Amino acid sequence: MIKLIIFDLDGTLVDAYQAVGQSVNYTLDRLGSAPRSHAEIKRSVGGGDRKLMVHFVGEKLADQALAIYRPHHAKALD
Repeated sequence: MIKLIIFDLDGTLVDAYQAVGQSVNYTLDRLGSAPRSHAEIKRSVGGGDRKLMVHFVGEKLADQALAIYRPHHAKALD
């Protein structure tokens, strides 16, 4: 009997890179930072949203960046 099925959505079943890029650049803009290229953002995806934000804004601003990024990203995925 199958009890659990797990899907790797991001990058496998769903291409969310465009939404991630939009959300990262929105966050960077709100924090007064320059936008990053789609390629740079795509290379940084894979360790979770906190690691992604730390990569672009540093540990000190990560919580503030996540508060901006997460709601924007939820809407960008619609």
